[in-house]
Amino acid sequence: MINKLNKIIIILTVLFFSSCLFFESEKVEWENPFIFTSREFQFKTNLIRFQSLNNKVFEIKTKSGVTGFYVVGSGQIKIEKDSIDETVTAALIRFNPDDLKKYITISNKDKIEDRVFIDSTMSILKNSFRHSYHANMNALIPEEENYSVNFFSKTVGEVIASYYNGKIIMGRCSSSFDQHK
Repeated sequence: MINKLNKIIIILTVLFFSSCLFFESEKVEWENPFIFTSREFQFKTNLIRFQSLNNKVFEIKTKSGVTGFYVVGSGQIKIEKDSIDETVTAALIRFNPDDLKKYITISNKDKIEDRVFIDSTMSILKNSFRHSYHANMNALIPEEENYSVNFFSKTVGEVIASYYNGKIIMGRCSSSFDQHK
């Protein structure tokens, strides 16, 4: 009985740790982030559309490339499948770096130096980043064509919409919304 139980534990341990290898985390360049303003920022897929005007944007970058943005501005998100059409103040968008050009359009991008924006963004991301493809404050890189949008609205609060293998999964969050009011 003990041998059988030990074998089961060993097999489960090996399976668990081998599955973790598929989602290796990468260090995010938090120390010296690229931040910029843009006239317009768009994230567009066949299921989710996010558009924001007159933004400040915090780029989330790892060794694999840009894997996300935190966008603050006057925005709108539409998720037709769930009848969502919300005005939003900010959004955290995560994706595979190979999908950057496929989903993201940015106009009039100008690099800025703004320590207050960096510090306030880091304060928010300490909570919100953990809702989307994370390993603590390191990034897990989504498979191509999978993504998440964590958005902040005065009417519905903080909501995450994740697209994974053909399905959208939605959920409400409660950690960072008060910082956007």
